[in-house]
Amino acid sequence: MHYFPYLCDNSIINTIIDMKFKYTLILLGAVLFTLTACSSSKEDDPKEDPFVKTMWESSSYIGKYPNGEQYHFQTWIYFEEDKHIAFRIEEELIREEGEGKRHTTKVLSLPYTRKGMVATVRVAREIAPGGIGPEREPFKPDTFTYTLDASKQRLTCKKHSTGEITIFTPKK
Repeated sequence: MHYFPYLCDNSIINTIIDMKFKYTLILLGAVLFTLTACSSSKEDDPKEDPFVKTMWESSSYIGKYPNGEQYHFQTWIYFEEDKHIAFRIEEELIREEGEGKRHTTKVLSLPYTRKGMVATVRVAREIAPGGIGPEREPFKPDTFTYTLDASKQRLTCKKHSTGEITIFTPKK
């Protein structure tokens, strides 16, 4: 005795039922395949943004202005929740005379775009206008690319116009 007697009979009705069942399975498979193909990747998911709420600092260095004066320079960056990157730039003039030190701190927030582990910032205005240096080059708009390594312990910044690379580490 069969529970589904129509499945054992070779009538034309069973063929129609088999075809409907087959086409239903094909349609269901196509719908499921389409839905999985259209899902967003984890890399671009805003909830999975590896940059959000992270703070980075560059190595500080001592440079020289064309007039011979030395300065100490350091940059901190913070990736905010609303797709903005905040820059804190500290430039300190080193004086050997008794005048003491002057310093300039600039804070600026700019929007960034992200694709995976790479953030791009377009700077259309000078980040540290004026500065404290006696002779500064005129500002030109530029693009910076920040690439986070797989261990999330090193952020590499590349300035597109000059190819200059700056390494940032997590702020301690």
